[in-house]
Amino acid sequence: MSQVLTKVFQGLRSTGMKPAAVAAELGLTPDEMNKMLFGLTMTMVDGGGQWAASEPRRALSLVP
Repeated sequence: MSQVLTKVFQGLRSTGMKPAAVAAELGLTPDEMNKMLFGLTMTMVDGGGQWAASEPRRALSLVP
């Protein structure tokens, strides 16, 4: 993992610039940028800043 890239993206995010905007500035789709950065830094997930409600957990049971 690249500490430099991670810090760059943290710095950009602190100014309000999201990874999708960085991708657009570079003429890339967010998916293309994710593929290029995979394994080098945390990858982005385009969620529009919304929290996704998790599905309820189901209880496991032993079936004879």
